[in-house]
Amino acid sequence: MQLIRVGCLPSGTADKPTVTYRLALRTPAQGLEPEKFETKIFTYSTNPAVEPVTATLDLPTNQETIYSIMAGTGGNLLFGAGDDSKVILMKPDGTEIASYPVSRRDVEYVDENAFALVDRNKERRYATDPPVTLYDGVSGAPVTYGGNLEELTARSIGYRYSDGFVYNIGDYGRAFIDTRNKRRYDLNPNDASNPTTDVKIWGDYAFLANQGLKVIELKTGRVLVSRTAEEWNGLGVDNWYAAGKYLYVENDDDSPVIDVTTGQQVSSGWAQRPGNLVGSKWTLVLGGPEKADDAQCFTGRTNTPSVMWGMYSLADSYGCDEAGTLVYSPDGYEGPWF
Repeated sequence: MQLIRVGCLPSGTADKPTVTYRLALRTPAQGLEPEKFETKIFTYSTNPAVEPVTATLDLPTNQETIYSIMAGTGGNLLFGAGDDSKVILMKPDGTEIASYPVSRRDVEYVDENAFALVDRNKERRYATDPPVTLYDGVSGAPVTYGGNLEELTARSIGYRYSDGFVYNIGDYGRAFIDTRNKRRYDLNPNDASNPTTDVKIWGDYAFLANQGLKVIELKTGRVLVSRTAEEWNGLGVDNWYAAGKYLYVENDDDSPVIDVTTGQQVSSGWAQRPGNLVGSKWTLVLGGPEKADDAQCFTGRTNTPSVMWGMYSLADSYGCDEAGTLVYSPDGYEGPWF
């Protein structure tokens, strides 16, 4: 028997960490017996340390199968094999919780609390927008958070964060799906008279800009700052960013930093800014505007680097031109902000 591929991934929770291995094995052809392929997945706990446990799953045999394994989901693992129409949610002890009739390429989002799948076999209203279903990361059951995502038209997932994602509804509608607090926040109606559609979320605040500016306090739904398209265009904005309660504007004049809770300018010609929340305990801090105009340096289907693994990986990559510094901030990033 030959070992073709091997990979491992941390899994479980902070209190009960585990390690998961995936082995791709091949038995060579012999005589008139054709070659055979086999996949084994096993996990072992590190606190306390125990013997590895082999996953008791119905895995494909007699084919060379490539698995993508995604960590998170309440300590469980979500993974799919090749282009097979099955994605499996597995406990760290190797037992199956649930399976779904989609391929791994249909995993649109995954974090510690939930995951989102698209089902390309279901009826859709727009060919490019298959229905999205959100599932609880612990039980594997579908959840709605106050609104069934499948009922929305022209739907797609936009920006992805470590605890949720922006949901696009038609050309103009935007909502934020908060998977940590299990809430849905409607940010902008699907109305051509409200075309402010570029959305960034940071903590308690949603920043919307494009044709105008709108900053919303998520907890109350209150609009803290608002500017018309004419006013926003008059600032000569080359790019804009958000971090904490601050709005960072990049232009050829004063490049201001605005405290959105007061609407007051607190800095100009800013030299650094937090660029990403990475997981729940780290903040990526960048020096000044990003030369590639990227609002987020970690790009991909989640906002947590290396959260997925596999020969076909959906993992994030670092997409900025300049170096960043990871700051350990388990109680929230304290600064400096600019």
